[in-house]
Amino acid sequence: MSDGQANVMDLERSKALELGIIASILHSPEAAARAFPLLREEDFTHQRFRVIYQRAKQESEAGRELDVSVLVGGIVNYTHLASITTAHSGFGPDTVGYYAGLILEGVRGRDLVRRLGQFADEARNDPAAVAGQLREFLDRWGHQRAPERSENLGDQLRQYVELQAERDLSGHCSRSDFFCWPRLTALMKGVTDGQLVVVAGRTGHGKTSWAINAAIELAFQQIPVLFFSCEMSRGEILTRMAQNIIRGPVDSREDLMRAADQAQHLITAIHTSGYEDPGVLLAQVASAKRRNRCRAVFIDYLQLLSISGYNGDARAQEVSKITRRLKEGAVSLEVPIIALAQLNRSVEARHTKKPTLADLRESGAIEQDADKVLFVSRPRLYGDDRVDERETDLILAKHRNGPLGTVKARFQAEQYRFVETAGAVDDDEREQSGRDRAAGGDQ
Repeated sequence: MSDGQANVMDLERSKALELGIIASILHSPEAAARAFPLLREEDFTHQRFRVIYQRAKQESEAGRELDVSVLVGGIVNYTHLASITTAHSGFGPDTVGYYAGLILEGVRGRDLVRRLGQFADEARNDPAAVAGQLREFLDRWGHQRAPERSENLGDQLRQYVELQAERDLSGHCSRSDFFCWPRLTALMKGVTDGQLVVVAGRTGHGKTSWAINAAIELAFQQIPVLFFSCEMSRGEILTRMAQNIIRGPVDSREDLMRAADQAQHLITAIHTSGYEDPGVLLAQVASAKRRNRCRAVFIDYLQLLSISGYNGDARAQEVSKITRRLKEGAVSLEVPIIALAQLNRSVEARHTKKPTLADLRESGAIEQDADKVLFVSRPRLYGDDRVDERETDLILAKHRNGPLGTVKARFQAEQYRFVETAGAVDDDEREQSGRDRAAGGDQ
């Protein structure tokens, strides 16, 4: 990726984060109260957001209630105001601190680049003196990121609390986020090193599409990805990734080349055969991790894995051993493993079509070992004629030490991507609809 492309991506990422903060402030006094101590006007890269934020702080300090018309007057039109309203869906009082931390991380990164540029200019006149200053600067920078360890247990606990707080704010190193899905990211709190995340669904509901979309999103953040597929060929995966990258169908060699140009510097290794054994798969992950070529792993899909030489009779026991190995591998290798999984047919036979953890096929150990379980469900495929066939429910059914919930999205098949839509899923209404259809019988 060229410096220009990287700068454009950084600006787009900053714009999305800043838009979310502004939207939260406009809609929630509590969110504003949490944001003001964390961010300064100069932390915003976009002038319009900087002015709105400055006005909001001034109004708050004067003890006046925040009036949207006063804050945005003369800055944005109603169309842009609508986009701010839409952006608010993934941001709120509970997530302002986290997203403010990401903004500050960007500020800190830009300050580092600026200071290193100054060192480079100064080195032309006195390289020896600048070398010493640079070492001192980098040493201070490193200590800010890695506090000195102590053998005192109390000190270690305090340092651990500080490190966790910093990671919660910045998402640095241990956490990866899907910025294309702000509401889902806020609900899941990203994916973290050491986690086993299971993404499950019935055939045709889009779990592989979701994984490809997520893998490309991380790759564009310069997060190296390993994608293992036991079901699709390398060509099929590459074609679908190309659709996601160019935001449209791939009908010609020119389309593929256009995708290749945009993906030139994305680190995404695809493996499609010879990795059905979890031991072999994790060995490949370990090798890539040593070469700094892996920070997230996708597996499509879990029930197609098998243990070489396994002599047990019950398939459920084998799947249990597989999920345990994957979880242990995620912890020991310090990477998130996102494993796709198939649901059994029982969900199709029920009046209520919402998937549950009991629907995970072949083993309850999948539920036990997973830190998070996300269902990809398209109600129209279960016979719900009230909704568009592209409407998708992203259901977080398990979240170790975190909230559960559902995010609505729309599947754009020609782009092989999911786009969040406004509004929450009304589960009671869905269940009632299912009961009504069952009572009426097949027509």
